[in-house]
Amino acid sequence: MNKTSFFTLVKNEYIKIAKKRSTKIIMVLFVLMLIAMPGFFKVINLMEMSENEQYSMSVSGSDQLTYMISDLDSEDVSYAELKKELFKYLIDEDVSWQDWRLNAAQDIYESDDKQKILTVSIFCRTGDWRGYYRYAADHTDMEGLKWGYEYMLAHEITVMDYSDPTIRALESVVQAKNSLQFGEDEKDKAEEQIGLYQLENGTGNTRGKESLYALDLSSGSLGFWDIYMLTPKLIMAAGIVMIIVAGGIVASEFGQGTIKFLLINPVKRWKILMAKYFTVLSMGLGMAVFMELFTVLSVGAMFGFDLDVPYLTYSGGAVHELNSFVFVTRAYLLSFVQLVVTATLAFCLSSLVRSSALAIGVSLGTLFIGSNASAILGQLGVDWARFLVFSNTDLLTISQGGSVFPEHTLFFALCVIAAHMTVFILTAYDAFTRRSV
Repeated sequence: MNKTSFFTLVKNEYIKIAKKRSTKIIMVLFVLMLIAMPGFFKVINLMEMSENEQYSMSVSGSDQLTYMISDLDSEDVSYAELKKELFKYLIDEDVSWQDWRLNAAQDIYESDDKQKILTVSIFCRTGDWRGYYRYAADHTDMEGLKWGYEYMLAHEITVMDYSDPTIRALESVVQAKNSLQFGEDEKDKAEEQIGLYQLENGTGNTRGKESLYALDLSSGSLGFWDIYMLTPKLIMAAGIVMIIVAGGIVASEFGQGTIKFLLINPVKRWKILMAKYFTVLSMGLGMAVFMELFTVLSVGAMFGFDLDVPYLTYSGGAVHELNSFVFVTRAYLLSFVQLVVTATLAFCLSSLVRSSALAIGVSLGTLFIGSNASAILGQLGVDWARFLVFSNTDLLTISQGGSVFPEHTLFFALCVIAAHMTVFILTAYDAFTRRSV
């Protein structure tokens, strides 16, 4: 059997798959999903922007101050009259909800220090934001808050507009520093350093995300990368198609009786089997590539092509800039490994039990619950669960150090996957080549 004959077998498999009505329906649904995803988020984005605009027009700092006054009236709070006097003054001033004086008022809202209340009141009445920032920095035990006030002093920040990426980066650094004050945590350290990097290099030209699949609607304005970073999650759709094809590509031959006609040809059984397996993998890879390229165009058409934006990561004590397209492509490839493992399991069961329904059902079940079950075992301290294949298929999380198993490396995960894949393929080979038709 020469190379041309092998790919002729693969071509025949593609022809058989393409002739099925179910394949056409699945592919149409697949493309519709890719089109609908950016459209859905475009609608969400427009709604969020509209709500934020209405909120900014209808809500003022006076609303928050009025609530605090009513709360002081309902409880026996120390120096309530002093506080209410300042709050009423700020209401008369029609203070903005982004104004530094509203933060100052909230600072003394629960305070029982008379001197602090009087001092902050003077700062607010005189508009001395520098004096307040200096006073607040000198009278807090929180390292993050102290640093934040110092930063705002140095950069003359008096408006806390959280649609501004600088303010969001500033807030993330403050929160991370506050958390790190009570114990070193790699996640908080990364958030702190990435936030500092954004502030130092200009947040408009940099990007840092704690999670690939996180979506922040707080700014009310989504961009190209906010949506495109989510698309590797959609590769699960390609995995479902792969499982359906893999679960039936062998079993259906036996169920329909066409296996006899297939084996009449002077072709060794293992080559027929490998042609079918290659068809499954190449089809899945083709769908993944099509998905990435198509979503670039569809998301760009909806949100604009903002391509010159690096992705920020923290490792080895430093922040690194990566090409965002390279990062997303890497995420696609790492996610695709899980689909290959599950499709191989479906292919194995299809050859072993010769039942498409059973092969597809079991494989889909393991795809959706396998990783979660392994994670639960890991959280319960069942260390041997690290050797289960679905404890190792989420390579993206493992590569970022997010595994529930301690010292769980990418190399270990790949070794476990390779061992299970070998078993699956050998089982499929034995079942297909040794059984009588």
